[in-house]
Amino acid sequence: MLHTTNLSKIGFGSWGIGGFANPNPTNDDAHDIAGVVHWLHKGANYLEVPLFYAGGKSVELIASAIRQSD
Repeated sequence: MLHTTNLSKIGFGSWGIGGFANPNPTNDDAHDIAGVVHWLHKGANYLEVPLFYAGGKSVELIASAIRQSD
């Protein structure tokens, strides 16, 4: 279990990743993923990812970033 003292001082919101209320078909997914990977490599570990952002596409892109950050 992650103790609250180990959480990042700054969290990351995913609104706008992959689109906004709906998926954006012209979104630069690779750019969004690279940004999240960079943020994770900097030691951040708190993400806010509601399932309805971009019709669920935000969750998919965040998951890809987490897999790539290992």
